[in-house]
Amino acid sequence: MNKKIISVLVVSLGLSGCVLTLPDSSVNTSGSTPAPVVSGSYQLADSHWSDVAKIKSEAERLALQIGSGSITKVEAARQLGTYRVQVAGSNVVDDDVYRTYLNAAVDSSSGKISNAQSKSLVKSSLTGWQKRWENMSDSQKPRNPAFTNFLNETMGLPYLK
Repeated sequence: MNKKIISVLVVSLGLSGCVLTLPDSSVNTSGSTPAPVVSGSYQLADSHWSDVAKIKSEAERLALQIGSGSITKVEAARQLGTYRVQVAGSNVVDDDVYRTYLNAAVDSSSGKISNAQSKSLVKSSLTGWQKRWENMSDSQKPRNPAFTNFLNETMGLPYLK
């Protein structure tokens, strides 16, 4: 799949207006034990890039299902939201980006904002986290911001690393 299809999925999922209840960000839901982070030596989780790839693959699968009419954008958004928590767990960055994504989708689907404004809100959230990331201590940075990095890739923005 190319970036255009992924971009269409991001926009279409963002416009779906689905709601997802996220687990407490202090709870590790990925099933793996996070490695300790030593100050000054931040590293992404070993599974990070494979988790980004898994989320991208799931988004591609869902885009095909939307295209074939077998699921709605709302169903796809719910599935992708659930999948990202199952794959990468919950963390402050991904949870915040996802909330912004959903709020923009709700506002767009209700006609309060345009599709372009919805995308701009998500992009603004991503760039805001890039700036915050630079100022976060290593111990504050989540080790697996896979959903955020999936969206960064989709929107042509630099990865959090």
